Order: sequence, then C-alpha cells, then structure tokens
Amino acid sequence: MDRRFDASVSIAVNISPVALLDPEFIDWAVSQFQAESVDPSRIMFEITEDVFMEDLTTVDSLIRRLRSEGIKVSLDDSGTGYSSLSYVSGLPLAEVKADKTFVERINDDTKALDLFRAISSMAETLGYDLVAEGVETREQLAAIRTTSCRIAQGYLFGKPEPLE
Repeated sequence: MDRRFDASVSIAVNISPVALLDPEFIDWAVSQFQAESVDPSRIMFEITEDVFMEDLTTVDSLIRRLRSEGIKVSLDDSGTGYSSLSYVSGLPLAEVKADKTFVERINDDTKALDLFRAISSMAETLGYDLVAEGVETREQLAAIRTTSCRIAQGYLFGKPEPLE
C-alpha cells in the first residue's frame, strides 16, 4: 500500500458477510497486514447490513476483535437493508455510511434533507462518524454541509482508484 500512497492514507475495504464470518478470516487479514508492514489502524473494514442476518452476538464479537487488532469497522450502505437502530447503537463501529439513496434527492425533496439531518444527528449522538455516499454535485455537498456530517465520498471528488 505504501508503494503508491504515503503513510497518511487510510484504506477502506468492503468485506462480505461470508468472509467476516469465516473463523480464520481475522487472523489471515492481520497476518497479511503484518507481512506487508501495513499499520492496521490505517484500515477500515466496511461491512453491510447483510451480516446482521447472522447471530448478532457473533457479529459483535468479531467487530470487537477487529477493533482490538486496530482495524476500524464501518457499516456500509446503512439504511438500505436489515439494520435497526438497536443493531447500530449496540455495535462498536467507527463510522456509518449513509447510502447514496439518502443523498440523491437531498436537493429536490425537503423530506430527504430532513431524513439526512436525522441520520447525521443520530450518528453524532452515538459517537460515529457519518459518511455521505454518492455525492455527485456541489449542490448535494452544500446541503450536506448544513448537517453535522463532515465526511463525503462520491464522483464529485474523484473516481475510485486501484491500489496497484
């Protein structure tokens, strides 16, 4: 990772529920970071709400294990699947990512902006960073800036880049 990016860059990696629930996955991931001399604190594993279909106690334990290894965990595409507020509030997440469906209509529909404000306020209250996904216009960014959300991603800022 450091061959292309300097040490200040963090990397987010989407992790499937199948991978996360594999008993050997965390040990394997940590060994890969050690082999490449990558500081685990620079890594954010993004999990989707699909993982909640499994035993919540197991998921909570896995996230706590990742956190103990220095790896942060983000709930990706929040609000589009199986999440409930009890899941989100009870897990040791570093951030929650508001799906682009909450951003798409933020300038055209006052209810969409009100909903995004509520999501932003909830994340702030729970101590999570909120990431607005799918920001494509300056107008969307301006609306997001009227909330407590301070992190945005999307094509307005650039296209995803390969690591190699």
